[in-house]
Amino acid sequence: LSDELERPVLPLSSPLKCPKGFAPSQYMVNIGLALKELSPGKETNLSVVNLNALPEVYRRKPPRLLQALIVPTIIVMAIGSLFPLVMLTRSSATDIVSLQAQLDTTNQLIEQREAQQQSQKEAIAELENKVVELEEINNAFTTVRKNFNIQRGIVNADLVAATYNLPGTSDFSRISHASVELTISGKSPNETEVLAYANALRASGRFSQVIVSSIQKTEEGMSFTLTLTARE
Repeated sequence: LSDELERPVLPLSSPLKCPKGFAPSQYMVNIGLALKELSPGKETNLSVVNLNALPEVYRRKPPRLLQALIVPTIIVMAIGSLFPLVMLTRSSATDIVSLQAQLDTTNQLIEQREAQQQSQKEAIAELENKVVELEEINNAFTTVRKNFNIQRGIVNADLVAATYNLPGTSDFSRISHASVELTISGKSPNETEVLAYANALRASGRFSQVIVSSIQKTEEGMSFTLTLTARE
């Protein structure tokens, strides 16, 4: 092993002078006990052995002053270099918390707006349904009004024809209009004028049928009732 490591192996040297032929390495423990120092104020059996029997080449050398200063300096510099990182980490953590709070607030606002939009959509859908109902009502009303205007035109035309052909000596007592049928009641001085009035209505072309429903003699002349059917 000494040859492989290229390091000489020597027997332990004794701090005492020994005669020739004496192997002190075998009695090194005894030599150490013989050279021991007693602790001050203690009994002799409580001693402090201060003999280091290792050769000086194997003894641990005390650290130099420069080495003792370099290691703490390096440690302090390492701690100092870590301080900005710690502060940066704390600052980043604070920013993350702030951003998370802002994100939560934004999410709440988005949820509120989505709820409002949903309510608005429901309100719009309800209004659209009402608009459809109103349109249906309006269409029905328009149809009724159109039919009413048509019917009013028919009635007005019938009344114009009935009034225009009435003799000057005759008067109306009552006029009623139902669907396509017009009923005229009146007074006339004689039967001839009543029949002439009926013939004039037939000749107007306004009515498909003119019927003299009744003629009665009164103190003032004749009372009559005509039933007229309008053309379709």
